[in-house]
Amino acid sequence: MRYDFSTATKLLDIAGRLKENYGSLENLYNQSSDTEDLERRLEEFKGIGTVTTQIFLRELRGVWQISPGISEKAKRVAENLGINLQEFEGEKLSRVETALVKLGIKYCKRKRCGECPVRDFCGKIAR
Repeated sequence: MRYDFSTATKLLDIAGRLKENYGSLENLYNQSSDTEDLERRLEEFKGIGTVTTQIFLRELRGVWQISPGISEKAKRVAENLGINLQEFEGEKLSRVETALVKLGIKYCKRKRCGECPVRDFCGKIAR
């Protein structure tokens, strides 16, 4: 991913406001009553929306005691592949969800089923 100066400036602004309002990311987490409260607090920062929050918290699943929702992209790909996401939790769920989202973006969204490395397991492809 390439960051330009405006993105770097936005990141510095968010970091500054985080430090000013909470002191640290750990403090923000500790002051949150639950996952939904943590999501709300993160989205109060200008430039942090639902998708960014979802990605950020997905990566911290298993590190922090949180239970962010699974992305719709990951759910769709999991369903096509017959994967039960309820079988995973914590960091393992985070890795599986990330892989499913990447698979969905690279192959499903672009209709590149013929190139997909798991096409033989996909229930979406007509056989």
